[in-house]
Amino acid sequence: MAHVSKEEIKRIQGSYQLKYGEIIDPMTAMLLYEVEDIKRSDIAEKNEILASIHREINEMKEVYRPFTTTDFKVAFFYGVGKYTWAWLSIFVIALGVILNHVKETTMIEYRTAKQVLERYPNIVILEALIKNGKVVEKKQGTFLEVEPATKKLLVGNTYVTDPEKAMNKEASKILIPLSFK
Repeated sequence: MAHVSKEEIKRIQGSYQLKYGEIIDPMTAMLLYEVEDIKRSDIAEKNEILASIHREINEMKEVYRPFTTTDFKVAFFYGVGKYTWAWLSIFVIALGVILNHVKETTMIEYRTAKQVLERYPNIVILEALIKNGKVVEKKQGTFLEVEPATKKLLVGNTYVTDPEKAMNKEASKILIPLSFK
């Protein structure tokens, strides 16, 4: 604290008398001076804090400049680049879901095929018959229709006669029953 001069005390007394019309003693004037001094120091401190805040705001404005453009392509690629982590996350999750779906459907198909193979062990041998066979519907049921082989044998479509057994030479087609009605 600085020493208060007699002129300063008289100035405070005169100011008080002018404002309120009362005379105050020197001790009260010194107390008023102390109060004003504290008020001035508080104002100076607040001004210093405000100046510091303004400096920090200006520094932040220089560091964080918003990106503005009117070009759609530039804005689009800026957004893609800014949110690359989100795009990658979405891509990885989608890829994981798709791969899991493919795996599960493949496993279901594999299990179904395995059950069929276990249930019907001759199915591998009969595959050509299943693919090429001509199936016909008649009143009696479902039949596999085969014709006599003329040039080459086709599984499920042609037949040959057993030379040791006699067969009707006029039979152009043979119906092999698959199911009955």
